Amino acid sequence: MKPKFLLFVACLIGFISSCSEKDHYKKVKFSGEAQGSYYVVTYFDNERRNLQPEIDSLLRVFDESMSLWVEGSVLNKVNDNDTTVQLDDIFKVVFSASQEIADRSNGTFDFTVAPLTAAWGFGAKDTLNMSQKRIDSLLQYVGYKKVRIKEGKLIKKNPEVQLDFNAIAQGYTCDYLGEWLQSKGIDNYVIDVGGEVVANGVKRDSSPWKVGIQDPTAPEEFKSYRVVALYDQGLVTSGNYRKHHEQSGREVAHTISPITGYPVQDSLLSATVLAKDAMTADGFATACMVMGLDESRKFIESQPDLEGFFIYKTHKGKLKTYATEGMKKAIVDN
Repeated sequence: MKPKFLLFVACLIGFISSCSEKDHYKKVKFSGEAQGSYYVVTYFDNERRNLQPEIDSLLRVFDESMSLWVEGSVLNKVNDNDTTVQLDDIFKVVFSASQEIADRSNGTFDFTVAPLTAAWGFGAKDTLNMSQKRIDSLLQYVGYKKVRIKEGKLIKKNPEVQLDFNAIAQGYTCDYLGEWLQSKGIDNYVIDVGGEVVANGVKRDSSPWKVGIQDPTAPEEFKSYRVVALYDQGLVTSGNYRKHHEQSGREVAHTISPITGYPVQDSLLSATVLAKDAMTADGFATACMVMGLDESRKFIESQPDLEGFFIYKTHKGKLKTYATEGMKKAIVDN
């Protein structure tokens, strides 16, 4: 449903040589590949543990539940209408959050949009030539109210309904790993999975973690457009300026509207959402891209638990930005 845009973590942490208690805390940082992208985990741990092997194991467990590209994953079994599959806790958490975000966003976020994203060339299935007739035939299988969980099983109104949690799964991956770190007594960390970020606690000098919002004019670089301070929050950017292709003679943006069935065409280049966790920010960032600039501004202002930062292009091609009051306070540079 959406691309994964690079948010990078600016971890400006100094090492101080003294005999204070803080000297017993070691900064641990490692990175790797996950979910078709990258991950970076940074934390302080007074036991000086390198937990990368355990993190890698957790990422594999997550993929076995949520991935469309792992054969035999819970999600693929659900999509294949395997009546024997039992939903695991990861699936249930993501499904419940997805339903809530879909409700709050009036269906602009919809995790049943998989047939459309695949048909437009962004899924695991073969690309189809698109027409209004083809789109209408697929829209009958799109709609988050067409699925529900009952007694540990996913119930579909139509077996052709297909699920895709790409627009929220990486956000929850961050939260999932963060919850695990806290279970190990690690409370000060920042986690970046494919551009989705969650931060908890503070850095060594008691300052907040800082995260850069990707500059849409340099999509292939780690270049910051703004820097945001996070206080036990998640930050996610969704956008259309990086991932697109030509399909049926037209330029196709990655964000597909579950309402119209067509790629979204709007002046909004990217939507960054600040929320209580990365999963929430992830889902609503996608919803904002589907809504477009005008509607997403109205929506984000009406949500007391969300803050937003939008980058858009005027009809003259000039970049402009819009930020909610809360986001303005969170931005630490201009």
